[in-house]
Amino acid sequence: MTENLSEGSAKKLILTDFYHQPTKRFLASLTAAGIPYKHVNINYDGFMPNEILNPFAHLIGAQGMPDKDLHYNQVKVPEYDEIRNLDGGKAEILRGDNLVGYIYYAPNTWRLVREVVWLSRSAVPTIAYRYNRQGFKYAEVLYDFEGKEVKVLYYNAEGKQVLTVDAASRVMLGENQVFQNLTDFVKDYLSRLLDGVDEILINSMSTPFFVANQMPKIKSSLYFQEVIHKEIPGNMQQILAGKSALKRILFENSKEMAKVQRLSSENFVRLEYLGAIEQFARENEFRPAALTVTRSDQILYDEAIAKTLAENHIKWTIAAPSEISDKLRTFANHHKNVNVLEAISSKNLPKLLADNDIYLDLNQGGDWENSVQRAYLEGMLVITDMKVIKNAGYELILEKEQEIIDVLNRPDKDRALRVLREKKGKPATAADYKRLLC
Repeated sequence: MTENLSEGSAKKLILTDFYHQPTKRFLASLTAAGIPYKHVNINYDGFMPNEILNPFAHLIGAQGMPDKDLHYNQVKVPEYDEIRNLDGGKAEILRGDNLVGYIYYAPNTWRLVREVVWLSRSAVPTIAYRYNRQGFKYAEVLYDFEGKEVKVLYYNAEGKQVLTVDAASRVMLGENQVFQNLTDFVKDYLSRLLDGVDEILINSMSTPFFVANQMPKIKSSLYFQEVIHKEIPGNMQQILAGKSALKRILFENSKEMAKVQRLSSENFVRLEYLGAIEQFARENEFRPAALTVTRSDQILYDEAIAKTLAENHIKWTIAAPSEISDKLRTFANHHKNVNVLEAISSKNLPKLLADNDIYLDLNQGGDWENSVQRAYLEGMLVITDMKVIKNAGYELILEKEQEIIDVLNRPDKDRALRVLREKKGKPATAADYKRLLC
């Protein structure tokens, strides 16, 4: 099976470890700039979009197959076992009163099966079955008596075993090939995708770096989206010292580039700033309307924030994708400017974002439906406290209650919005991408 973009015009091959927010941000910028590319993501979780190329999906024959839902209540279990939905992320399998397994759901789906894990009497994993968006079991994970992963066996849609991965040695045994590690496996896969590619772009210094480093005949560059703390990572030091095949580092954050320039004693490669291309849905009119989306009733500085917003005649909507607690209900009753919405669905979120101009990420717990990034790209002023950060690249991060109150009291909130949007450096344009990548 040969995999290429339909137009066959890709010049760049984007090689990533994970299909996460930084990767999505980079791909969105390339698309906005009109730069053709092929995207290969190395890790496989079974539920990435079908258009993303993947060596495991290719091997098991899932690439391009139509979706077929497998819901949690369709999992086959022994006759007297019971499946009981536990929360938004998983169900439990009970044998009488004994817990014998879990069914984990794929994120952002209506209880579609991602993995079924069976437990020993001491609640240690013994074997796990992994499923994909095509609805078939693509892998079995075998564990030792301590619950440590020993082997992963991969299967195609017909149930035939096509790959064995040893967890200790990382050796991968195919039907007719032996790969010494994941790097070799990915290199073999890429060999069928390189027609028309003039550069490999990576955004990770793990497996993508190792792969690019072993393919010196093709130009390769690192697109760096991480944060450097006290010292430059070892693999980046190799690149800077000219001891790798990579000849260029592009930085999404100008401050991180400045750190490297300051910390590096030698530099034999080009360093360039190339921020994300940000496309906002609308201009922020600073209407007196603030929003918080939360699964938790633990909200930082709730009383002080409600009072400050009231003094500025700002309405605060707190929306929950579940039933609200008595604590939130009482809180709303005590503050006329606070409105609590419960049991919202993902369909409600676009209108909530469109109707508000300030997003307050002050709640404990995780981000729901990627609300923080979506609020930012909607054009909202997104404010958070450093104790509850959920998506740092899209938030104005403050350290104290008083700092948040000061921003909310300002009549010129456009200044805070400008600081937020330029925190990584001046936003890039399509012309910047074409200048550096074409």
